[in-house]
Amino acid sequence: MDLKNKSTEELHNLKKQLESEIATENNQQMALKILMNAEYGALANQYFRYFDPRLASAITLCGQLAIRWIEKYLMEHPLQKKYKWEVIYEDTDSVYMSFKYLAEKLIKKFGDDEHLITEKINKFSLKVIQPIIDKGYEELAEYVNANENRMFMKQEKISTKGLWTGKKKYALLVLDNEGVLYKEPTLKVKGIETVRASTPQFVREKLEKILTIILTDPDSLSDFIDETRKEFMKLDAEDTAFSVSVNTLNKYETIVDNGNPLFEDDMFDEDEYSELGYKKRTPIGVRAAIVHNKYIIKNDLFRKIPEIKVGEKIKFLYMKEPNPLHENIIGFTRLLPERDKLVQFVDFNTQFYKTFLRPIENITEKIKMIIKDNKDFDINTLF
Repeated sequence: MDLKNKSTEELHNLKKQLESEIATENNQQMALKILMNAEYGALANQYFRYFDPRLASAITLCGQLAIRWIEKYLMEHPLQKKYKWEVIYEDTDSVYMSFKYLAEKLIKKFGDDEHLITEKINKFSLKVIQPIIDKGYEELAEYVNANENRMFMKQEKISTKGLWTGKKKYALLVLDNEGVLYKEPTLKVKGIETVRASTPQFVREKLEKILTIILTDPDSLSDFIDETRKEFMKLDAEDTAFSVSVNTLNKYETIVDNGNPLFEDDMFDEDEYSELGYKKRTPIGVRAAIVHNKYIIKNDLFRKIPEIKVGEKIKFLYMKEPNPLHENIIGFTRLLPERDKLVQFVDFNTQFYKTFLRPIENITEKIKMIIKDNKDFDINTLF
């Protein structure tokens, strides 16, 4: 297709058409994948007509055999000693290979051009690795006496860097995706949750940059954290708060009279409730809502400030103690109740740690990363 003579509008329309076709094809393949997974699950369900644990086990074991077979086949191939590739990770239906040795040789010969090196590795993968995998699965089919080989693999992505924090939890800087060479590496993340639905918007935007920084310039991470902390401390308290739905408010709350919980029958154990009338081990968002409600009732504010009700979405903040709440958290819907009185007790340091530092810490601890600034230190020195 000749694209050089097409106008911007024609190119734009063509792009929309291709994106629509891609979405359609992707939806079809996902529908088939989900259907096949459901069929596998049904075989392991005792209420299914064709239930048989041997069938379900056979599917699982065949998958394990297929992926371990190809890993062993690749690592024991004679060319492996020459090019020194490694299988560094295997997933349900894929293997991840390192071509570090080959890349270093190519860099010495052609220079440090990521795109050129990626193109060379792509050609090597298609000409050398692909035939090895094809032959490996042909031999597997013969080994298990299959009617025909149904196992196929193809190259999906070439990444410049990657990190793993656990099984099915990784981040990759992808430069080539199914033969399409990108201008700049694109971050692909699976299973690593730096951002949750409860994360404040300011923090959400900062955390989205963390994995890229760790992969591309880890020495700058401490500076990025320090700058983010300074910006965070200047925010309004409400903009640093967690968001959460309180769907189980009634489950953990009891009636309070003059600060004392009322237990209407023997079903309630007083030792299980705090002075504010919520159960011990109450989810933190629910506890924050209960603290809010008891505070506005106790201070006769309920005519101005509505109580938080079951199912509402609220925000909550950690508070320094001692404070008028006699609790370390407070919930609210839009603004803190008696804001001028309570805002001075907001614990910004804890908010910063809980919303921003802890997700980073979860990653850096698992990859045993030391963050460097002017001197070596770990993330614990930041709070």
